[in-house]
Amino acid sequence: MRLPRSLAVALLAFCLPASCPANNPYGVMTLTGGGDSTGMLTHFRLARDLVGEWGYVRVGTDFTDGGIDDLERVLVLCRAMHLIPVVTGFHLPPQYYEDPGRNVPRRDPDGSLTSFERAYEEWLRKVYRRGLVIPYFEYGNEVNGGYFADHPEAYAEVCMATSRAFKRVDPSLSFGTAGMAGCALDFYEVMLRKAPELVHHVDHWGFHPYGVNHPPGYARIFDNYALDCHHELVDLLQRFGVEDPVLIATETGYELGNQRDRRFPKITEELRARYLVDAYANHWAPDPHIRAVMLFVLQDVRWQNWNGWDLVREDYSLTPAYTAIRDLPNPKGSDFLPSGSCRVSGRVTDSALGRGVEDFIVWIRRPSGPYYAAVTDREGRFEITGVPEGRYTISGFRDGFSAAPPAEISLVPATNVTWNAVVDRVGLVAPIEGPATLQVPPGYTASLEGQSVSMDESVKRTGASSLRIEANGRPASVWQVTGYESVLPGRVYAAEVWVKTRDLVPGKGAGASLHIQVTDSSARELATAEIPLGRSGTIDWAPLTLVVSPQPQARRLWVSLRLDAQSGTAWFDDLFVHEASWPLPGAAGISGEGVVSGSVVGNNVVFGEREYLADAVVFTVPLGKWTRTDFLGRYRIEGLPAGDYRIAAFHPDYQAAAAPLTVRDGESSLDLSLPPRDYPAELRNPGFEEPVSHPTWFRDWSRFGTTEGMQTAGWHKGLPEHPQGFQPHSGKGFYGAVAGSNIKDGGIFQTIAVEPHALYEVSVWSYTYQTGEGVRGDVANRLGVDPAGGRDPQSPYVIWTPARPATKPGAD
Repeated sequence: MRLPRSLAVALLAFCLPASCPANNPYGVMTLTGGGDSTGMLTHFRLARDLVGEWGYVRVGTDFTDGGIDDLERVLVLCRAMHLIPVVTGFHLPPQYYEDPGRNVPRRDPDGSLTSFERAYEEWLRKVYRRGLVIPYFEYGNEVNGGYFADHPEAYAEVCMATSRAFKRVDPSLSFGTAGMAGCALDFYEVMLRKAPELVHHVDHWGFHPYGVNHPPGYARIFDNYALDCHHELVDLLQRFGVEDPVLIATETGYELGNQRDRRFPKITEELRARYLVDAYANHWAPDPHIRAVMLFVLQDVRWQNWNGWDLVREDYSLTPAYTAIRDLPNPKGSDFLPSGSCRVSGRVTDSALGRGVEDFIVWIRRPSGPYYAAVTDREGRFEITGVPEGRYTISGFRDGFSAAPPAEISLVPATNVTWNAVVDRVGLVAPIEGPATLQVPPGYTASLEGQSVSMDESVKRTGASSLRIEANGRPASVWQVTGYESVLPGRVYAAEVWVKTRDLVPGKGAGASLHIQVTDSSARELATAEIPLGRSGTIDWAPLTLVVSPQPQARRLWVSLRLDAQSGTAWFDDLFVHEASWPLPGAAGISGEGVVSGSVVGNNVVFGEREYLADAVVFTVPLGKWTRTDFLGRYRIEGLPAGDYRIAAFHPDYQAAAAPLTVRDGESSLDLSLPPRDYPAELRNPGFEEPVSHPTWFRDWSRFGTTEGMQTAGWHKGLPEHPQGFQPHSGKGFYGAVAGSNIKDGGIFQTIAVEPHALYEVSVWSYTYQTGEGVRGDVANRLGVDPAGGRDPQSPYVIWTPARPATKPGAD
């Protein structure tokens, strides 16, 4: 739920960074955003544990109203987690620039940047009208590359214009230059020589002290390509009149496997941990010019090819660097906003069960700000302390629940105010609602266009409409994908939809069904489960339920409503997806004396035997009551009313399966056997010709490790041997990976069904290219085949060809 909008605006005189003592300088860059509050909370908790109270986090924004919506949630959560945000932003919308790259601002007829400057001011006023405060702002990222590398005075001009705009809104905001690649001494020197007045508009100076595999202390002996290069940057700024420079590094760190400088060891997990501990303890934290240093990166949330920099791995396991820095004694930080002796506490519960809502973000603020916030515990309780006296608005939000109704409270010193809220569960997907003029509900997509899919206002279970699909002998589905960080580690998710049919003839199809695909952030399928209605003819509204337990790498659920039938009509209504720790709406308050128990096994076709499946999810259709199997593959579900059920099981390595069972009071037994996953009989998209919506996504292939994606002819133009870019061996596409600012150590794979004992030949055309600065073996590729099948590229059964290295710069 979005936060309510404020109606008043005022400037507050806070003690902000320009005049306050330095806080805890430990920090980290996150790649999370404001779209999913529970996912963002997971990452901010990891950040808080890493950097300590009132440490720093780098967060991004864009200059749109939608960007403000996300920024609002981010900044409120920073308040709740006691973290100090450094907000990074740069480009206005395209209409404010002369060039597509948005480097040259559009000037007014008088040659000034008045309109350009005013756009930034208006944006920040919108932010502050919501009661938000930005303590630190970073203008851009590594602008000492690209266009501005040759025009540093141009960056200085837009930098000063933006600073003036922001200072008119909040004079105490700390405005800073972009975090430059490295220490950027040459860039800063040229820029300040050409635009010396810039020093009067900048409060802190940005840099990214990367050092490949150079250890801390390298800069004092060799050169400034090191984590401790800030001493020279301080000297340079002082030469240009900045008496006491304040430095903020919004990125730094080490990439695993890096050995660009052969004089020093390759970066390993353990060496990275030792280097970063030494850098903080002996180089950054003791330096009075360092306000904050943010490590890159907490976790590569949306798989942008930065896996080698992760402090928290894709499966949420912690690296040695994370635990080593977390365990350091951080300097005690302090809030950058006013404090007091007032306190507010209470509890947030759901309207259906009266149960406490965990991870609900509760906030308070005056009409003009600022925010104070807290997060509810497992019982739904919260406490916000250290608040100045005054009259506040109080509310809160969490994914899957309605926002708490805003209320007014008055806080007085040394007293506690109690506020309790009741909220509704609304689920993680949009409701099936919409006028008959629409083909699908807002937020959904139809996989088959035409008249077979439409909204129906005359037939519905609840609300104003339902989704109708007419069978025509071809499969049709309507789907929605949950948010980018809506699936969290260790949690189970349940879905329910109600289905009604008329004259349905499934034929060879599955009929009406509910389908869920568990994916990572790049839409890679990790596991699939489907529950068909299993009935034909005409039936009244009946529920379908599905429960899945995603792998740690999972981030999203792809929920589909499907109809694959020869003829007839199906209606879908009241789709609901939520964490399975909460009962589905159709099961709320329903219980009985029935018990179902049994075991779950998987049919392993590779080794020709069954395996007992631990951690399989077993659930009932309907109701969605569920449990997990133990280490021996056994399960037990209690509290079932007597009736007819299907007992289903889900395990990511197998197909889901279900069997009918009539449950009576007392205990019933049912063992389940899961068939192997269904694989195609031949490679799909073997020539990489099918287009993708994002270059790092793969159609029909799965990726592993750090790699690139599907490319088209002309990729990476301008190389000496390839002025027109790399070309495919045939067709229009190919799979390619380039190591530049990060190491590539992964690949892609696909599993197919084969005939036992048959002989297969697997081949691929490959090409390697290496620049002159590398050595033989830096660039290499190989092909692997796992005759045992499966989905693990690291399996010991994989047969690999020898690595094929590039032999020299240029073609090979």
